[in-house]
Amino acid sequence: MIVFKFGGASVKDAEGIQNLAKILAHYSDKKIFCVVSAMGKTTNALEQILTKVWAKESAFEFIEHLKNYHLQTAMELELDIDVIIELNEIFERLELQLNNIDQKGDYNFYYDQIVSYGELLSTTIVHHFLAESELENWLVHAKDLIRTDNRYGDAEVNWELTQANLQKLCEGKLTGTILTQGFIGGDSEGNCTTLGREGSDFSAAIIAHCINAESVSIWKDVAGVLTADPRIMQETQKFEQISYQDAAEMTYYGAVVIHPKTILPLSQKGIPLYVKPFLQPEASGTVISHEKGQDLPTYIYKFNQTLISFATRDSSFIHEKNLSDILKELSNCHIHANLMQNSATSFSVIFDSRKVAFTQLTNALQEHFSIKYNHELTLLTIKNYLEENVALAKINKDFLIEQKTRNTFQLLYK
Repeated sequence: MIVFKFGGASVKDAEGIQNLAKILAHYSDKKIFCVVSAMGKTTNALEQILTKVWAKESAFEFIEHLKNYHLQTAMELELDIDVIIELNEIFERLELQLNNIDQKGDYNFYYDQIVSYGELLSTTIVHHFLAESELENWLVHAKDLIRTDNRYGDAEVNWELTQANLQKLCEGKLTGTILTQGFIGGDSEGNCTTLGREGSDFSAAIIAHCINAESVSIWKDVAGVLTADPRIMQETQKFEQISYQDAAEMTYYGAVVIHPKTILPLSQKGIPLYVKPFLQPEASGTVISHEKGQDLPTYIYKFNQTLISFATRDSSFIHEKNLSDILKELSNCHIHANLMQNSATSFSVIFDSRKVAFTQLTNALQEHFSIKYNHELTLLTIKNYLEENVALAKINKDFLIEQKTRNTFQLLYK
């Protein structure tokens, strides 16, 4: 069996979903486990809706816009009226959950319940379009397959239960494509959990690992893994081959082409990962495996970063106990450090800006530390840098932090 993953850009509209069906039809001689993300920017929209509701503001217009987007796509695909009714019922459940939000409860719990609707909507549309295109498929809810703990917002996988669920499913007499949602898991209480932002790649890797898949293919709107985001830099090169280790480093630094957690479960079983162009399915793309690839200078940008610095209130040195307290709260707030730096009297952390998490962190530590921060920063990482790359990167930059190792240069700037 092979595993395919189609991201939000691949299923953002009717044309994309039609192209997905063509790709599946091309591989009709294979048994496929297909993982599908939310359509387009749906997850962002659901996050915005939750933010509005959490602040006790009206989200009606945002919900209606999102509903019309999905209903319009279904109508452009000429899906049956029963599908329209089903989509409306999903939105009714979404609105009911939004109405039942208690601001005294766990924000991360509500986050997982709300944002998971994006994948439920997309897979409902894809499932019915494939069926009407005479492509047999079985839609299975990911929360019944990928079992996790209840660390909402960034759940940990229970590999033993997940493997048992997936193997039982694949041992059944199902024919055609198995279709499920990316990004979603389920806890022991039957609640939805999520695997981290942009976690659909990880979903595909979990499934592949548990069923010993032949390969995983992630279908993207780019030619493969490139040396930079083509939306930012015009001159890029495509990697034909990348090792698991190099790919893991790139994702850690923020390369958005693959989710950071994707590599490990595949490398453990030696399952190759193909990053393929969605609009050119015959093209080679990039393969990630144990084989070493080229060492090309690679530019990775992370925008909307927050720099926060902690100093002891009595001007004493930062010591191990201080660091332990700060790192513990970072974990409690589900904050992943993209860069850390310490001096004798302060400790600084750079992470993706999230208002709720930032507030939780500062509230937890402000009693013991003096806190300074900057928002709306950019973190540039150059892997396999040359000195001329560094010199050019620093031109006209108002930078706050610079770090350099043997193979990696990082610059945080306004």
